Amino acid sequence: MKEMIYTPTRQKAEILHKDELNGFEYFIVSFGTHPCCYIKIPEGHELFGLDYDDIYESGYDVPCHGGLTYSDDHLLDEEEGWYLGWDYAHLGDYSPMLEPYGTKYSISMLVAEVVEVICHL
Repeated sequence: MKEMIYTPTRQKAEILHKDELNGFEYFIVSFGTHPCCYIKIPEGHELFGLDYDDIYESGYDVPCHGGLTYSDDHLLDEEEGWYLGWDYAHLGDYSPMLEPYGTKYSISMLVAEVVEVICHL
């Protein structure tokens, strides 16, 4: 498990942590300027193949930071499947451009939120 290191410019995506819980694979990724979390939705799950906007329009609640911002059948051009994700680049989140303001997220904080979301699914 690697810790999030913030940089003032966007970097190539780096997987900080990858694991599985309750049949869901998850990935925590750094883009330098901010982290993102992704969950691989298993085939047969009611959210498999759904766009994140459609999930919210259907009334399904995914309790992640700032709401879902990603849905696609690939992750980082390497991992195939159906992924839902969210980012930590919202108002109130740390940005190197706005230092010292905002919340800096540690890997343990990010894992805890992923666990909460998976347990809700």
